Amino acid sequence: MPSPKYHADCKICIGMMMDTTCKQRPADDRTDSHATRVRIGIILPQDRVTRACLTIPDVPYTADGDPVRAVTLTARIEGTSIVLDAPRQSAKHGHSVGQLLTLSPATPAPTATLTLHNCIAGRGFHWSKHIDVALPGRVELSVKDGHLLVVNDLDIESYLEGVITAEMSGDAPTEFLKAQCIVARSWMRAATERKHSELGIDFCNDDCCQRYQGIGAVTESAAGAVDQTAGRVLIHTTGGIVDANYAKSCGGITEAPEHVWGAPKPGQHSTVDAPRDSAIARFGAITETNIAEYTTGPWLGECDAYCSPGAVPDRDLPRYLGRVDDGGGHFRWHIRYSGGELTDLLRRTLRGDAELQIRHIQDLVVTHRGRSGRAIRLVVAYDDNRGRRQATSIEGQYRIRDALHESFLFSSAFDVRIERDAAGRPKTIDLFGAGWGHGAGMCQIGALGMALAGHDHRRILHHYFKDVTIASDPSLRDA
Repeated sequence: MPSPKYHADCKICIGMMMDTTCKQRPADDRTDSHATRVRIGIILPQDRVTRACLTIPDVPYTADGDPVRAVTLTARIEGTSIVLDAPRQSAKHGHSVGQLLTLSPATPAPTATLTLHNCIAGRGFHWSKHIDVALPGRVELSVKDGHLLVVNDLDIESYLEGVITAEMSGDAPTEFLKAQCIVARSWMRAATERKHSELGIDFCNDDCCQRYQGIGAVTESAAGAVDQTAGRVLIHTTGGIVDANYAKSCGGITEAPEHVWGAPKPGQHSTVDAPRDSAIARFGAITETNIAEYTTGPWLGECDAYCSPGAVPDRDLPRYLGRVDDGGGHFRWHIRYSGGELTDLLRRTLRGDAELQIRHIQDLVVTHRGRSGRAIRLVVAYDDNRGRRQATSIEGQYRIRDALHESFLFSSAFDVRIERDAAGRPKTIDLFGAGWGHGAGMCQIGALGMALAGHDHRRILHHYFKDVTIASDPSLRDA
């Protein structure tokens, strides 16, 4: 079965071939199917960071083997080396440590965490923020291409505690957290998307891979959810761990993986995200003939989709979202551009194509959609600088979302409505949209709605994935 060449929501790896072989670390040091530890990139060279601030707690740590505790340190690049600035009274002030600095708890201490300040979360997306993260285990700082690479080396179950409380809040229902943990563990163990192998890491900390923002937000129920599902993954009936994806909100119908990654995935399918007798089922596949009703029809007033405000009211949603996410309003959304605004936007977002000389936008036409209504091919008609009518196509839901918003469109499931002036030129272009993310696999807000309605994690997982069982990771069982 072909594996995807890029993650649907990855602004880093779009178009890159996925290489599962680490180019820097020895083969026996990589995270493999039997590994119990994982290496997560927290600050990447692309972040262009040359200085990092860390706070060591009041427990024994070592910095390159030397004891250190209860102190704030600054690591900065000077030439090709890392210089460690500690308080001036310390012997470590201005100390060059070479190209690698390792910070570790002096003795095994599961609750020991150092704080790395001002880390980016949401690289390139509309929710991008800088946050402080509490990192357990070992933290390594090195120089890569003139910038810092910060890696957290920790055990997998602690990593998953951080994932499920970054993807959504630790205050979410326990059954949701169990489902999220099993899906996240399955995706990690399937390991089809090793996008950063050249950096000697397994995954990054952001939406490119899975969100991981340390363990500072881990709640008792989140830790319990990880413990109660320890080692559990989704196994497809044909054998093998399901490469399980998830997105924030499908908008009412989840997307088939082939419309996101260009290839089917065992265990994943498109499904109506609602009870069996829901009115949404009448839509079937979303097409040009029903997209307007799907996105704005009066039926939405009584919509019972699990990811709808009827199941999870917008006023309650912020409580359950991750700390870098916006609030509600993504089940259905609306964006309006003037003709000039959209022309200026597309000049910028499509500037990589040197042949495009967009003078005026004339039309946007979706020519292909997935079952959830997500546009997978969009034709842009425009007048060029010589007044000639031209057209260009944007292929794939990711590129469409990237092109139609300055900081990434919520989803590509939208209806285009254009008001024209007397000359026939677009005066306003309205996008009426549904959902948040690529929509394939588990709908996170939908799974939350199911949990709030009393469904357990098994029912949730079997709703979003087909022909699967929930079982212990066979690679760990055989280890």
